[in-house]
Amino acid sequence: EMRAMINAVARKVPVERLAVHCHDTYGQALANIYASLECGIRTVDSSVAGLGGCPYAKGATGNVATEDVVYMLEGCGFDTGVDLRALALTGEWISAELGRPSGSRVARALLAKHTKNRITAQDRAILDMKVQRDKLRQYQKRVHVVLDREDQLARELLRRGDRKRALLALRRRKYQEQMILTTDQQLSSLEQLMGTIEFSLLQKDVLFGLEQGNRVLAQLNKEMRIEDVERLAEETADAIAYQEEVSEILRANMTTEDEEAVERELELLERQE
Repeated sequence: EMRAMINAVARKVPVERLAVHCHDTYGQALANIYASLECGIRTVDSSVAGLGGCPYAKGATGNVATEDVVYMLEGCGFDTGVDLRALALTGEWISAELGRPSGSRVARALLAKHTKNRITAQDRAILDMKVQRDKLRQYQKRVHVVLDREDQLARELLRRGDRKRALLALRRRKYQEQMILTTDQQLSSLEQLMGTIEFSLLQKDVLFGLEQGNRVLAQLNKEMRIEDVERLAEETADAIAYQEEVSEILRANMTTEDEEAVERELELLERQE
């Protein structure tokens, strides 16, 4: 049935633009994916540990497990570039978080072979660090929009003769840049520690660092709002209260060196304007 369906659709849509999405309700997902590969399909949906379901099909189980698909593909000679053990550990971790067993037969078999393969505190820390690193990369892309707008707003305020608010916009910009840089450096340091020193000796320090990293990332997420940048230039009572609040936060968190750097940046903008 899978081959017949793909061949029928391929008469209208090029096969390289097709993908398959299989649930494993009747245990036929891998067989159907294998048949689709023979038809030329190269895009396959799956989910770690077989998470998910279907709101439209009563009794449907989760999506086919990514671990099982990767194992099959590697066995067929495909180079997936996926670390299967790390994938299985990730599936075990998220399943534990959700309070349910993994839906992957391959993961259960791999992790049952050796006790040492069970997820450890170090594995969890590494996974947490990778998640933080991915979030940081996302924020770095998004924050550029905010940083560029703060720079533009500072120039606009200078042209209006509002040096005080222009300085506030630049101070906020500097603070956000420093948060990104500091978090990036901290994650790099933690990554080095976990890779070169016995984890058990530094477990408390590493976990504390990751906890701090999560707090900073949560703060960064709040800093991504472009509408908050616009409030720096407004003159309503609410906006002025917000500006004073931001100024207090910056005063408490920025170093003298950072403040001096911002002053120099503002003087440079004044000369340019």
